[in-house]
Amino acid sequence: MVSLAEVPPEVANAEPQTEPEGNETLVAQQEQLVSGQRAAQLFPEGTEELPLPKGMKRMDTPDGVFHFNPKLISAEQIHRAVLTGQTNHILELGPVNKTEAMQRAQQGEQPAAVVERQPNGTEVRAAAGTQVTAPGQMQAMRPGMTPGNNMQVEDPQKTLMIRALQRG
Repeated sequence: MVSLAEVPPEVANAEPQTEPEGNETLVAQQEQLVSGQRAAQLFPEGTEELPLPKGMKRMDTPDGVFHFNPKLISAEQIHRAVLTGQTNHILELGPVNKTEAMQRAQQGEQPAAVVERQPNGTEVRAAAGTQVTAPGQMQAMRPGMTPGNNMQVEDPQKTLMIRALQRG
């Protein structure tokens, strides 16, 4: 296994690909989108796209397909966020993107995932970060949290392992 410290800078500076989420997670995100709790939902490469909900718009990007509420966000805002590596903002994942999280980990900070989960353990959203950035990320993510859900800091490997198990 390669540690983050051994990753070449040209790889470490690239925006990491999003690990596909399970269907239950995608449905929970879509429920937030339809209810107005989130402005956009991303179906990254390798993720099966759900049907587009009524009143929502669809946009293809290099990051994947977005479903979005045009009353809350524009296609131009999504396009700009994708181009600048700041999709974390439009997906309400807090102020740290994956690239920054990886760079901080390379500099010695402990990697972390800030995860919103339903009471049954289903992931709703997860943000890559570090133990240093996690408190600020949690604070930024809490306003969009579905009532009854919980938010916690997890080891990112645990989060990815649970995703893999949920996908089957």
